[in-house]
Amino acid sequence: MAKISIKSEKLTPFCGIFHVREIFSRYVGSVIDKELGLRCPSFGYQYSEIVGSLLSVYFCGGDCVEELF
Repeated sequence: MAKISIKSEKLTPFCGIFHVREIFSRYVGSVIDKELGLRCPSFGYQYSEIVGSLLSVYFCGGDCVEELF
């Protein structure tokens, strides 16, 4: 029989990175898309989603942002 654990929606292993991404998308993401414009729909992602993903990796301890600059 599989054990089922109930987890809190507020507590995650990433220390709230999903909350930060939500706020980023709400406030900063719209500014990025407004300034850089929308990408072609065939690419699948907008500039704000790409920047948000890179920042999430950096804030969680990754180093992919340093390699870009």
